[in-house]
Amino acid sequence: MEEKIFPDPINKIIDDVIQLLTTDENFFTGPDISAGYSDEAKIILKNLVGDYMLPKFFIGEELVFDSEDDFEELLKTCAIETAMLKLMGDGLIWETENIDGEKVYGLTEKGIIFNQKLEENEN
Repeated sequence: MEEKIFPDPINKIIDDVIQLLTTDENFFTGPDISAGYSDEAKIILKNLVGDYMLPKFFIGEELVFDSEDDFEELLKTCAIETAMLKLMGDGLIWETENIDGEKVYGLTEKGIIFNQKLEENEN
C-alpha cells in the first residue's frame, strides 16, 4: 500500500480524523483489524480522506465532509480495503484492475481450498 502525498491543509484534516479514530473505541487496534495491519489501515484511510478532500482544496471549498453518510461510507471502505489486504496477505485472494481501472478480486488456489472446507463444515 503506497501512501499518497497531499497538501498541508488536507494533511491537517487527515491527522484530525486519525486522531479522532485512534481515541474513539480503538478503531485501528480493535479486534476486527488484525495485528500488524493498523499501519496499513491508517495509510488506506489517509489516502481515502485525501482523495475526498483534494477536489475541494483545488476549487477552494471548505475542507469538510459533505455529510455524515459520506464519512461513514469512507470508514466502511477503509474497513473493507483493510480486510481485503489481510486476505491477500494470507494468500487467500488476488487483486488486479479491470480495463476501467477498477479493482477486481478473486480466490487463489489456497482461497478456493479454504472456501471448499468452509462449505463442507456448513453441511
